[in-house]
Amino acid sequence: MKFLCDQMLGTLAKWLRLFGFDTFYANAEMDDEELLRVADEENRILITRDKQLIVRAIKKNLQIVEMTLTDIDEQLKRVLKDIKKYFHPVYSERSER
Repeated sequence: MKFLCDQMLGTLAKWLRLFGFDTFYANAEMDDEELLRVADEENRILITRDKQLIVRAIKKNLQIVEMTLTDIDEQLKRVLKDIKKYFHPVYSERSER
């Protein structure tokens, strides 16, 4: 599971990395088009507060987590809860018994 955090979510990006998630943190020079391109090409879940960016990501059928929270503990809980909808476990024949 890979994430892309926009410029407003640097602390969240740091914590996701500490938890072992592959997390791209966008720098201030990146525009929205570049963020969307990276998210699409690298199959990353976009995490953002930017309403306009969310609308554009939805139009491109990208995976997103809309972040409305400011407390880092609550942000982490939200991400972990929201990624369940993107997680598709692979079951082997053995695990179905």
